[in-house]
Amino acid sequence: TLNLNNSVTFGVEIEFEKAKLRNVVKALNLLDDYNDWYFETEKSISLSNEYFIGGTIYNPCAVEANLGNSKIKGGEIISPVLKDNIKTWNDLKSICIKLKQEGAVAGPLTGSHIHLGTQILGKKEKAWHNLIILWLLYEKVIFRYSYGESTTYRHKIRMYAEPLSAMLNYYKDVIYKKKTKDIIEFLPEIIETKSYALDFKKTKKPKYSENNTIEIRCPNGTLEHIIWQNNINFFAKLFLCAKNNDFNLEVIEKRLYSYDEQSNQLPFYGDIYLEEAIELSNMVFDNDLDKKYFLIQYLKSFETSEERDYKQAKTFIKN
Repeated sequence: TLNLNNSVTFGVEIEFEKAKLRNVVKALNLLDDYNDWYFETEKSISLSNEYFIGGTIYNPCAVEANLGNSKIKGGEIISPVLKDNIKTWNDLKSICIKLKQEGAVAGPLTGSHIHLGTQILGKKEKAWHNLIILWLLYEKVIFRYSYGESTTYRHKIRMYAEPLSAMLNYYKDVIYKKKTKDIIEFLPEIIETKSYALDFKKTKKPKYSENNTIEIRCPNGTLEHIIWQNNINFFAKLFLCAKNNDFNLEVIEKRLYSYDEQSNQLPFYGDIYLEEAIELSNMVFDNDLDKKYFLIQYLKSFETSEERDYKQAKTFIKN
């Protein structure tokens, strides 16, 4: 497991291409104890209807029509609320394996979305402020890391997971002044749309409220369970870092005053910023193993590619 506190909850949305909807549903129904996971035909990949894998159907007519049409391919698998335990990781692994067996791929149209329960940040506005600062300063590192086993971002990322840098650059003077109340006041502008990489739409208010989540939308699609585990580990611990009483203000302030707007734009996110990556990993993780896995996924054997050249990096994970 990831050694996350039992109070930390999360959920995942596993998008995939090419596999036939009918075959995927039948295959997943053969797995034990997956009734709380459900399938949704993602509009950016296929159609848009949803129903439970295990039985309860929201739209019987749509489902029946879909299952009868062998040409409909692609969609997403959506989890129930999960916690860091062995069952979660075994379930995630089984689903990824089964999808690949049915011919599914995580191609350039797919994303991997992670929801974190807002209790991970808690009720103190300072933690929310710290998260925004971290995201502003290290978004270029966060994005390259979230490309997973790919070397650049997926197609249509600006439509579905726009970087926050442009908006946060606009508010950087507020951030420099470190007025937490002002930070909280501009967050509703992010809430108005779901197109940003860090989505607060399901928080209702930009602070803790029961049953609310924050959605991380920037990761590329993946059917590698190890990449999923790496991503959940990183983002959960990034949020916990923002709440930490030992939040490293000295490093943050130094980075704020040397912040370069030019390099903090999407076309440059595929470049390698080793100093910032090591700096972020040292703040987020408290053990060398986590830091090692983070840097392996971030560096991708030091491979880079042109902005629109979506390709797989050399294998850096072991199944």
